Amino acid sequence: ARVYRTLDFGATWEPIQIGAWHTRLNKVSFGDEQYGASAGWLTQGGFENGVIRTEDGGRHWTNVSAGNSTWLGVHLRADGTGWIGGGQGANRSTTDFFATSQSHPGPDVAVRCAWTFDADNAILAGGYINGGMYRTTNGGSTWTHTPVGNASIFDLYFPSDLVGYAVGEGGIIWKTLDGGVSWQFMTSPTTAEIHSAFFLNDTLGYIAGNGAHRTTDGGQTWTYLGGVPQFTQSIFFTHPDTGYAVNVSGLSVITTDGGNTWNSLAAAPFDVTIGDAAWVDGALIMVGRYGDVFRMELACPAVAVVPAVLDLGTTFCTGEQPGVQWYLDGVALTGDTLPCITSTLPGNYTVVTTNALGCVSEPSAPLQVIGTGLIALPENSPQVAPNPTTGLLTLKFTEVPSRQVLLCDAQGRVLDVLRSTGTRMEVDLGDRPAGLYLLRGVDRPWSVRVVKE
Repeated sequence: ARVYRTLDFGATWEPIQIGAWHTRLNKVSFGDEQYGASAGWLTQGGFENGVIRTEDGGRHWTNVSAGNSTWLGVHLRADGTGWIGGGQGANRSTTDFFATSQSHPGPDVAVRCAWTFDADNAILAGGYINGGMYRTTNGGSTWTHTPVGNASIFDLYFPSDLVGYAVGEGGIIWKTLDGGVSWQFMTSPTTAEIHSAFFLNDTLGYIAGNGAHRTTDGGQTWTYLGGVPQFTQSIFFTHPDTGYAVNVSGLSVITTDGGNTWNSLAAAPFDVTIGDAAWVDGALIMVGRYGDVFRMELACPAVAVVPAVLDLGTTFCTGEQPGVQWYLDGVALTGDTLPCITSTLPGNYTVVTTNALGCVSEPSAPLQVIGTGLIALPENSPQVAPNPTTGLLTLKFTEVPSRQVLLCDAQGRVLDVLRSTGTRMEVDLGDRPAGLYLLRGVDRPWSVRVVKE
């Protein structure tokens, strides 16, 4: 997959992963906040099979070995079970978020969407020939068909295990009250294609395609929603008031009043074709032509990210972020707020970043610096007396003093953070056990060994 990210709410996009140029991704589904899969098909000159998966909330994707079928639909559950379907009834199921999958004999139909209940029970739907919903209760060995005439089903949504909706070509809407055993035809508010359905519960839901509609009575009546763009490929809500819609060109809109009004969220990226979109862990994910995946972070993730750090020997670098703070042995290094830092003292270096949304990361994995000797810079190091000491010692600075001084044990672990305000500073080791200690400057790096008797 080619993965793009935005740091300015969609004003600009930059590629962070280049991959499946000849795959057109049609559907995307996430089982939880980290694991997801997208299904598509090969275009002319392609080699990839059109199924990709992610283990980190859509930040990175890998190709999946699933056979070179024309994949069209995918659905994942939180327990890792899922189904993909495609041309000529091709379908595969998984129990591990598509790390592996198994092929099954399929219904004679182009499967355009899927819904998984568990490893044995699932529904595939599609068309155009032999269009309708197909239900299995034995892990894909056999399928029971509910025909819908000469039409195709484009999307399925089940707000519960019993109540579900199927939408598609010509504005058709079908509903089940028994988990797909039987289906009833519903009066539709439109004759245009319906590409997406989303329900917050059994009765409150939304459909979208050429615009959007809302129902509050389980599909008996519908209200037109202005402001949703034409050719919408996906509509979904993260809260009864907050919802998103994305059209085929990547134009995204947001509502904060349950769909009554919609406002532009981000302009469409240049020259793209979007097949589907989803919300995962505070980010909007869009998939489409050329294996493109677009990820727009709109809220802080449930689990804070851990920033990556590049080790260049004596210099450590992290990614560009609005907020960067480096730490030494868990103590913030005053003034070290740039993406790169040069290590001047032994110890464990970590970094915490803050992005444009104000989301604070976890500390990075520590990078340990082991000195071959004490760092002593004559122009910075203070005079220390008496040394050894029985308790009280005095530091005399010849230049501007360090504002922060770290008291460390012989292993470099920080015991206390001291502050100096002038050219003299007193340090009391009276309550400390006898042994070797280190005093380190933070603002102006230096290190002095002291002995407590």
